[in-house]
Amino acid sequence: MSREVENLFNIALLRKEFRELRWLLWVGIIVLSLMGIIAALTWLWTDDLFGMLDLMGQEFRDLMEGEMRFAMDSLTNYLWSQWHPKNLLQIGTLLAIIIGAQAVASEVNRGSIEFLISRPVSRASILIHKSAAGAIILSLAVWVSTLFVIGTGMALGSVHWQSLLAATFLTNIGLFIVQAFATWISVHSADAIKAGAISAALLALYSVLGMFRATSQASFFWQMRGISWFVGGGAYPWLAIVGMITVTLLLFGLAIHQFAKKEY
Repeated sequence: MSREVENLFNIALLRKEFRELRWLLWVGIIVLSLMGIIAALTWLWTDDLFGMLDLMGQEFRDLMEGEMRFAMDSLTNYLWSQWHPKNLLQIGTLLAIIIGAQAVASEVNRGSIEFLISRPVSRASILIHKSAAGAIILSLAVWVSTLFVIGTGMALGSVHWQSLLAATFLTNIGLFIVQAFATWISVHSADAIKAGAISAALLALYSVLGMFRATSQASFFWQMRGISWFVGGGAYPWLAIVGMITVTLLLFGLAIHQFAKKEY
């Protein structure tokens, strides 16, 4: 194997990253899976939800009734409404922030960054391996937990699992942007907790775009929900996926470029 290929793909470096992130893998899978199973099981009590509408004000009742009728039109709709735009997106975003925020900042914080960058591996390769390991762990947590949701749903009734898997792919791609953004913040921070807090705050501000119809298309949080496709019956958002992948690569590229030039 040539030195260039070894520098690009270093199995020892990849193993190091998996070892350091394995706790996040298990925490992510366990927390997401438990939340997903609980969300799916709430289908058993959906009849009580309509009764609760009578206790709400008229305006709030009118708002909620449309959403609830869509969700309870089928078990598939219900699983999607409780999982993808809610639990998976929210907990997945938190997991992606943690993974990205610790990428470089944790090395700086514990004083291991000098040793890491002194190894016969380029800085670009170091961050590529860190990002790849993080993306794999993030994806495993997303997909394993979703399979638990689908499995629980199939035990309750008929589920169009293909639609749920397609929705999961869309959400997973969006979470890569979160990871890439947090990784970029991590490059400029000496503390993983601060990097995570800054990433979360900035992403929270950005998410406001998705609350308004005029700006919702500019929000990848809105795009990764796939509402116009799943609820509106439109075409699968391949263009949005291409856009999100492009943004992810640009953010990772920016992080790698700045990490390569940063003084430690």
